[in-house]
Amino acid sequence: MHRKSTRTSPLRQAMIEQMRIRNFSEHTLSCYCRVVEHLATHYHRCPSKISTEEVNDYLLHLIRDKKLSYSSVNQALCGIRFLYTTVLKIDEPGFQVPLRKREQRLPDILTRSETLRLITAHPKLIYRGALYVLYGCGLRLSEAASLKITDINGEQMRVRVEQGKGKKDRYTVLPKATLEVLRDYYRAYHPQGWLFPGHKEGCHISPTSIQHAYHYARKRAGIHKRGGVHTLRHCFATHHLQMGTDLVMLQRMLGHTHLKTTARYLHVVVDPTQKIRNPLDDV
Repeated sequence: MHRKSTRTSPLRQAMIEQMRIRNFSEHTLSCYCRVVEHLATHYHRCPSKISTEEVNDYLLHLIRDKKLSYSSVNQALCGIRFLYTTVLKIDEPGFQVPLRKREQRLPDILTRSETLRLITAHPKLIYRGALYVLYGCGLRLSEAASLKITDINGEQMRVRVEQGKGKKDRYTVLPKATLEVLRDYYRAYHPQGWLFPGHKEGCHISPTSIQHAYHYARKRAGIHKRGGVHTLRHCFATHHLQMGTDLVMLQRMLGHTHLKTTARYLHVVVDPTQKIRNPLDDV
């Protein structure tokens, strides 16, 4: 089955319908459809005619030959499993491929001075404002890009995040420095609707544009530590913990469903090389 035909096939439409019923995000919907398309293209057959053994072989092919990352292979497995169990109604598809464990790497955190140098480095106010929002409010890239002017509450010093990850609304802090930069930006650009409008009328700024702005600012600031734009969110969490912010409060600001997700930043805050006083020393 060629890729073009899967776009209008009844099986694809049935899969999309089942995902919409379950209120899957557009990103997940797109990813799962693409995974199934690639499976069909690999075997040149409709996925409904591909056996469990062939699916297992395909997943091994992604691991051994394509050398895809853990997250990519796991995404492929989840998409294919959804097709087989939910759409094709196969109770036990029997996928047996052992996935590689996710590498546990601590994020490369910038110091506060490095972070300030980075977010102030971009010459354009619109991008500087976006970088201030990412770090000052701890937002994800997509959340910052889709902010509306009405989400900024300067009186209560908070930002409303509408339908963030997991389709949840939440509030997070609005630092005074971020508000001042946004006010400068507003006076210069006078945006309407979206806080950061895109080039296309009626659309917000592209997340890719903010990513490019981040890397440009990082280079301009002379920052050589690895990491993408999500580093600013990591810095927000780590610096708050260093300042003594309560872990549960930080969880709410970040929009994490599980506290253990927020607690991973404790590993970054606690430096094992520091001298720790043992209770036995006082006995």
